[in-house]
Amino acid sequence: MHEMVKACLVRVSSSSLPPTTLYPGIQIKVSCVNSNILIEEILATKEKYTAINQTSYTISSSTVSIQKLTQIRSQLSTYLSRAHEYTDYGSHAMDALRQYYHSLKPTSTMQEIEKKWISYEYEFSGLVDDLSAVLGDVVFPFNKFTRRRAALRDSSLYLPGVIKAMTTEWTYKKIFSAKLAGGKRDHAICLVLDVSTSMFGTLSIGMIKTIVVFIAALRKLSLENFSIIVFGRDVRLSKTNEQSWYAASIYTLIQQLRFDRDDDTNDADALETASDLLIQCSTRGEKKIFILTDDYITCGNRLSMIQQRAEDHNSDLIAMAISTDQTNLKSPYKRYLQCAATYGLLKALRFLVFGEMIQDLAGEREKILINSGHPLSDVTVDICFCLDCTGSMLRWLSAAKEQMKIIIEGITKLIEKEYPSLKLKLRFAIVGYRDISDRPQFFFQDFTDEATKIINFLNGLTASGGGDIPEDVLGALNQCLTLTWSNTNARFIVLITDAPSHEPELNENLTIDQHAQQQLANTPRLLSMKGGGTYYFQGLEKAKQAIANDQTKSSIVMIFISDGGDGSGKDCVAIIRQLKEQYGVNHNFVCHTVGVDSGISQGSSAAQLLTNMAAARGGRTYSANTSDDLKTVFNHIAANSTTSVALVERFSAILAQKISVKIMIDYL
Repeated sequence: MHEMVKACLVRVSSSSLPPTTLYPGIQIKVSCVNSNILIEEILATKEKYTAINQTSYTISSSTVSIQKLTQIRSQLSTYLSRAHEYTDYGSHAMDALRQYYHSLKPTSTMQEIEKKWISYEYEFSGLVDDLSAVLGDVVFPFNKFTRRRAALRDSSLYLPGVIKAMTTEWTYKKIFSAKLAGGKRDHAICLVLDVSTSMFGTLSIGMIKTIVVFIAALRKLSLENFSIIVFGRDVRLSKTNEQSWYAASIYTLIQQLRFDRDDDTNDADALETASDLLIQCSTRGEKKIFILTDDYITCGNRLSMIQQRAEDHNSDLIAMAISTDQTNLKSPYKRYLQCAATYGLLKALRFLVFGEMIQDLAGEREKILINSGHPLSDVTVDICFCLDCTGSMLRWLSAAKEQMKIIIEGITKLIEKEYPSLKLKLRFAIVGYRDISDRPQFFFQDFTDEATKIINFLNGLTASGGGDIPEDVLGALNQCLTLTWSNTNARFIVLITDAPSHEPELNENLTIDQHAQQQLANTPRLLSMKGGGTYYFQGLEKAKQAIANDQTKSSIVMIFISDGGDGSGKDCVAIIRQLKEQYGVNHNFVCHTVGVDSGISQGSSAAQLLTNMAAARGGRTYSANTSDDLKTVFNHIAANSTTSVALVERFSAILAQKISVKIMIDYL
């Protein structure tokens, strides 16, 4: 206790020193591996904890400013205008880290750590998917467009379009060049990790899980441009945007995640380093610093000045803690979030970003109301759902119906909660549509404010028809325009579909459009049969080759169909398990089996083998005696595949919220 008080007094007395002496340049250390620590050893030193509410969180207010800036105004001016370097990142640390990785040789321990890290990513794959969706939506949007296409209007010419227009005597009119949405993400991220002894316990457990999930989510968004800084008593550079995320960088980080060595917390030095690192990083997008800490700090007013320096260089700093333990984030940081568990990050990040955006918009709204003198009292909102009801929507239609019911029944309550004095009238309409050759093609329910009437009509819609992939989307939208819209300016059409339109402006791949090209592929309707037995092994080997040749990360669903028992004598279940081990992570491999006709009777050894093959990789076994049975099986697999389930859940999670937020932001 005596030594602690003495140290504090020394720090206080040092405030009288000149700023240039008080804040010398920071010496960054490069990660140094002294022993081989596995992830299991790190986790084994901690007690497990379970939060009562896994999604609970606390975030900073959007109106809070950086703490203590007014008290240190003179010091801040001197600090921001200093001539000598803040850290030795550019002059020493970056080169030292390059030399470290160059000298680091692959070892079996390194490979073992990488495998274990990947297994943790797979264990948390659902959370990774959700977090990557949130990060992609609200934190790191697309901002780099690398592709262009011909268009009817824009600011620049498209040379191939001009040539085509000249050769067709200007009957072809797409001579302009438009940037395509959905390009790439170009952002810079720095993760700053506190490994001081005060983090020992649930804070360190939450940190490790969050790091695994967060990095996997960034890489899922193709954001490899991230850096990692570890700090306690010293600041240690673990990875910059130059190094890839591979076995060596994973190994280096794991060796630094020890929470029983550093008894001091130099978070100001770490953030200074992160700020220097992002300043020297050329990017056209966001610059984000995420610091995971409990922030029981010893750096005094420096943290406030560093936050101001980061803001001046357009770097956004967010402090995070993942634990049920008490922390001190609120005191020094302008922006922070604390979650009871990693699952809370999803809502916390979304509301931290959206909350500030809505606060700004609310301020603009108040200015408009003050200047106009006419506050809103009565608002009518028209929402028309334009719903694809073709056969391909079978797996989506039930989810779409349920979410539309939530919107119809719940959106009024949400808006009334935000604007209790507002008299809101919501009117809904539905236009269901199928393809050009289907009869009937359209189904109408004109605008009404009777929710029961809309829901009854919605329950009567079924999915059928369609034929080719494209549908008559423009025809359906044209039908929407014929409805009895009110005079309000708050009018929405919500288009729900899984296919493009027939028109070439909306569908670049005309080979999938039977109405645009009336040519059928010369695919044989019947395949010749040969051989005198059924050998599962040969089919599975061909499937292995096809999967191995796939260079994407798409989910793979294998449907194994047979009308007879296996005569190969091979261990087919072992082959499925091998496919699971090889492609379960990158491709989310799933195997379903189908026994066809009377060749595989219920309870037979052949039927049991198909059941065991499906069970080896999370699939199901089906039987089909007729072509109609087989069609039903395919529809069931499509409707219940893991890919479809994930997409349906994603669809259901965002649709109602997106519409509600848009109405409030754009019109209220």
